[in-house]
Amino acid sequence: MRTANDDLARTREAFDAWRVNRRGRTRIPHELWEKAVSLLDHHPITHVARQLRLDPTKLRKHSLAAHQSVLSNSSPAPHFLEVRASGLNSESGSTSTSAPGAPRLTTEAAWRLQIERADGHRLILSVPSSEWSRIEALYSLFLRA
Repeated sequence: MRTANDDLARTREAFDAWRVNRRGRTRIPHELWEKAVSLLDHHPITHVARQLRLDPTKLRKHSLAAHQSVLSNSSPAPHFLEVRASGLNSESGSTSTSAPGAPRLTTEAAWRLQIERADGHRLILSVPSSEWSRIEALYSLFLRA
């Protein structure tokens, strides 16, 4: 079974091999940076930088870049739906929105709903998208209270 220390030793060997075989002052290959950044899950940045003979500032920069890349690829930008209080109709229970037509709710994803009144009161809910009719009812009650 491989341990975090084994991974650190293997990465150190890969860096040493690269340093021996490189010509001139070439940049560290992307694959080696990826290996170094992956070690940060199990080791402090100062320890990894010292063991691999890296600048801790550059290692931190590559770590942040990798983290941003993962975030931008894994989670799409949030979608916002503006709901106007003037469109509330107590008889039909429907609301008018800034987008034409009703929101299309096709997944069971949780929605984070934030409602703020002019007097500063705020209501924040996290609910499944299948509960849209209940969200509308809560919205209506909150704004009329």
